[in-house]
Amino acid sequence: MQRTKKRGRRGRPPVRETLDPALTLIKKYGNRRLYDTRRSRYITLEELAGSIAAGEEVRIVDSKSGEDLTKRVVTKLILIEEQRRRTELLPLSFLRKLLQHRGAESAISAEIDELKARLSNLETRFRS
Repeated sequence: MQRTKKRGRRGRPPVRETLDPALTLIKKYGNRRLYDTRRSRYITLEELAGSIAAGEEVRIVDSKSGEDLTKRVVTKLILIEEQRRRTELLPLSFLRKLLQHRGAESAISAEIDELKARLSNLETRFRS
């Protein structure tokens, strides 16, 4: 009887050695569940936000297509955090300018500087 090689199952994360060891791969499933491949368990959006806030580098990918969803999910986390803390991390005026200028960096640089100052202020408040 001849043995055949076992093939990897579909939807499995890339082999750990091929990823940056400092990077945590999160797989997002169609049912909105997030799977942390480093810790081998499902996590909540709140846990993900905590990991990012702690400085952990994460990459979020669609479990089927492998599409990078990191920006989309992190943006969602910012909006959830704004609502939860009742703060304005991204002012409406800034969001409007982003859409109006669509990548014209010089047109929104003053807004970005203002956001950096706000972020610095928030960091100081939360540390005290």
